[in-house]
Order: sequence, then structure tokens, then C-alpha cells
Amino acid sequence: MVGESGTPPKSTLDPEILCWCEDNNFILVTNNRTSMPVHLADHIAVNRHVPGIFILNPNLSIGENIEELIIIALASEDDEYQDSIVYLPLP
Repeated sequence: MVGESGTPPKSTLDPEILCWCEDNNFILVTNNRTSMPVHLADHIAVNRHVPGIFILNPNLSIGENIEELIIIALASEDDEYQDSIVYLPLP
């Protein structure tokens, strides 16, 4: 979680978070539906990559979002979501 020990500090800009995710092989889970898709496109345009981004659904409870993430984790290949954004819930 941003702001926790070993992660980017709070108020870190989105492009820097994407670089951190790439460098540390972390999938980003966020509720940022507005700017994150733009930042990902910019990130990829300069030949950078991310393991993936999952955007939470504000219409689902926290538990429902977590259930979706667990299903994804159990049923996915390691690089299945590289350089992509997935909006929860899955279709």
C-alpha cells in the first residue's frame, strides 16, 4: 500500500507509482479510473511496462472487490495482465 514501509510515500505521482510497480514487479490495485489509463498509455509509449492494473468497482463492496481479486489471482497466468487495465468485476 502506498505510504507503507518499502513502498512509495503518500502523494507519490501516478507515473512514479507505475515505475515503482514495474521495478518491483507489483500489480497495481487502485480506484483511479480517471488519470491512471492516461498514465499507463504514457508509460508504455516510452517502452516501459507494468505487470497489470486492476481498477476497483465503486459499486461493489470491499469484500466483493477482494473476491474478484482472489479469483483473478487463482485463475491467471503470471504475465496475463501485463501492460493492461482490468476493471472489476470481470465480465
